[in-house]
Amino acid sequence: MAHGRYTMTEAKQRRFEREKRGQGDGPNYRPYFTVSDVPSRGRSHRLACALTGWRTHHLLSDNECAAFLEAWWDINTRDVKEQYPLPLKETVSIAARLGVKHPRDSRSGVLLVQTTDLVVIKKLDGKTLVHPVAAKDEKELLKDRVLEKLEIERVYWEEQGIHWGLATNEGLNANTSKNLMMLLETENDIGCRELTDREVDAANALLVRIDRGGAEAILTACKEVERRRALRGGDGIRALRQLLLTQRVACDLEVWQILDLPVESFQILDSRAE
Repeated sequence: MAHGRYTMTEAKQRRFEREKRGQGDGPNYRPYFTVSDVPSRGRSHRLACALTGWRTHHLLSDNECAAFLEAWWDINTRDVKEQYPLPLKETVSIAARLGVKHPRDSRSGVLLVQTTDLVVIKKLDGKTLVHPVAAKDEKELLKDRVLEKLEIERVYWEEQGIHWGLATNEGLNANTSKNLMMLLETENDIGCRELTDREVDAANALLVRIDRGGAEAILTACKEVERRRALRGGDGIRALRQLLLTQRVACDLEVWQILDLPVESFQILDSRAE
């Protein structure tokens, strides 16, 4: 039956251990749960990025995806581990001390390994920092059982001397997520290949245009570059995305439509404009 696919058993847990789920770093990390292992909380996402060696990240909700994108965009981030397992023996002990029930599979009765949605590894001032994050929908926090499980998780990280954070849809900007997803898609397009001469030409020409400023929309500037350099339709927009991705140019990512922003609102972050 279909529901049996998600039932956790002792045999499945042993298999996860053999597969080294929750172990490794960067491209070698394997999340404890994948998209196919559990029913998603909303829409699930499979994403890849250069930061982690193009491995597939398994994100089980839109909130997890939004939190992942913000971590990916942070220049201090060195690794992101999703569905990170917590030691069962320790979470069972914490639950007992808190006087709450430890999560069990409702069908098999097997004690479930608790996971942290994202563990973000950062490098700042020469120090490696670990930032575990639970990404949840604000409405879920109204449920006592959800709060109990989150408290087990929080206490585990606290006892490791690590600050645990909670990210909700109320604090994750939807416009930023949309724009960061667009930039991640750009990275997937150009990240594993050399830019063509046409793409380089378009980017350099757009840098010059941005450097001049002006109140017209950046979309108009993109089309102007295409016309003057005899480029193909869409080359200007692709150049803009490339410049934003490589952080040669910056703009407000919290707006709904970047292409509507005036040229003067874009900032050149280096001196490569020709």
